[in-house]
Amino acid sequence: MKRALFAGLIVATCAGANAIVVVDTFVPVDTYNTSTVWGFYNPFQTSAMQFVSNVNAPLSTITMAMKSFGGPQSIQVTLYSDNANTVGTALETWNVTVNAQALYTVTSTGTPLTNGTAYWIGGANLTTNGSAGWNRALTGGQRLTQFGNNSGSWNPAFVQEESAFRVQAVPEPASMIALGLGAVALIRRRR
Repeated sequence: MKRALFAGLIVATCAGANAIVVVDTFVPVDTYNTSTVWGFYNPFQTSAMQFVSNVNAPLSTITMAMKSFGGPQSIQVTLYSDNANTVGTALETWNVTVNAQALYTVTSTGTPLTNGTAYWIGGANLTTNGSAGWNRALTGGQRLTQFGNNSGSWNPAFVQEESAFRVQAVPEPASMIALGLGAVALIRRRR
């Protein structure tokens, strides 16, 4: 009885495990360049950065460091597919009101990410007055970037200093159960 209870506790703990970090440009933890941004100018200028998934798992959250210039700005954050190293089709979209310089997080409905597949995170300003910006990272890293406009056309992709963002995925339940069962097997083997 104790063993079954203990095994159930391990499996339940593993199933509730934290999200998997797919990419994180906040180095050190949750820090970013507060003085420089890539702009989301109004209306509808879009900026997007590419990342490659390191897991097969549903998307959990995207966190971006953004700031507002000229009052609250409505920013449309979009996860795009990749089309031969250019922005592809929109997979999921969220609206965020950017009031000040801060971290803004959107929660996914579970769009699946595939290991080794490239995706794009983009932001577009929907506000007609003022502008907003996506803060740059402090990593010194570079990423493939594209700028676009409200007509849906994109300028050619180029490499530039990366912006500050984090992408997290939800561990698959089957993987968590397998980890839990593996832990139980290790515990039983030690006895």
